Amino acid sequence: MNIIGYMVEKQRCFQTIKYGVLKRNDCLEKSLSAQQISDLTNYVCPPGNKTSESPTRNKE
Repeated sequence: MNIIGYMVEKQRCFQTIKYGVLKRNDCLEKSLSAQQISDLTNYVCPPGNKTSESPTRNKE
């Protein structure tokens, strides 16, 4: 499943992701890699619009 499709399906998790608290048990399928989780977070909460006190961005 692509990231967009995944997010559309998991809209209820947006707020959790938005605040940088990624709860795998509640929202994320175990098949997602760390990079996919990072991309998902960045898509939901683009740099500059993040409210998390501990950014999880890992761009190179």
